Amino acid sequence: MVEKLEGKRVLVSGASGFIGASLCSKLIENGAVVVGLSRKLQTSDRMEWLKCDVTDEASVRAAVFQAKPELIYHLASEVTGARDRDCVVPLFHANLSSTVYLMTAAADAGVERFIQTGSQEEPDGGNGEMTPTSPYAAAKWASSAYARMFHSLYDFGVVNLRVFMVYGPAQKDLRKLIPYCILQSLAGSPPKIGVGTRKVDWVYVADVVHAMLLAGTVPNIEGQTFEIGTGLLTSIREVVEKLVRFANPAVTAEFSTESRKMEIEYAADLRLAKSVLNWTPSVHLDEGLKRTAEWYAVNAKAEC
Repeated sequence: MVEKLEGKRVLVSGASGFIGASLCSKLIENGAVVVGLSRKLQTSDRMEWLKCDVTDEASVRAAVFQAKPELIYHLASEVTGARDRDCVVPLFHANLSSTVYLMTAAADAGVERFIQTGSQEEPDGGNGEMTPTSPYAAAKWASSAYARMFHSLYDFGVVNLRVFMVYGPAQKDLRKLIPYCILQSLAGSPPKIGVGTRKVDWVYVADVVHAMLLAGTVPNIEGQTFEIGTGLLTSIREVVEKLVRFANPAVTAEFSTESRKMEIEYAADLRLAKSVLNWTPSVHLDEGLKRTAEWYAVNAKAEC
């Protein structure tokens, strides 16, 4: 039980998404009064919902002042690795302007703390990487820059979490790699994947949610950036092969020979998360993938 959340009003953008839904459940379990933002009107007897398009400044401002939150988690995001030029403007609005609108409204409303969720796709200046590899990466990188500016210039209580590749049960977008591979395997069809050589830091959704709860409650951490992953790299190919083996060993995944340009490989640096948040991931990759495959095996029909 995170006692500091008891009775606290918490606003979550992207509350109906994969990570957002899990976070809201944990916030409610810990006694928080949760208000979720969604483009579509939703109802629940466990939390409040507000219809809000986060790419519309007036809609965002109205929602923040109506919700009167003490804490905001900004999870709403359009995630894609596409490099197409026609992605630039939509991803700018979905991932950058939405962040600026929400932070501005939150600062004006006197919100105590704002949790900004960054991405592993952001360039890592410490490693000398300064060029975003996709429109999504550019928008998330700029969002993190705005978060740092809001803290330094306006003394706004931003905490930035750079979250790596999240996976786990109940991912709703079945086109994403993990559910796609599992569902194809369960159906007896070989998942068809790219070259799969890129190595990624995979982190289980329950571990990410735990880090988010801590980021919302640990005192005196405003202005800091915490990397949330495992610190370990595993190739996409290896993960796909594990998933297929857990879901249906009779199936063999098919990999192409084409690779994408400008892909980065970077494992989370957990030193600050360990020392300040007292957070470390607890679910090993094999165990997390097995749990995920088992969940879809039971819930596949409902998800499809």
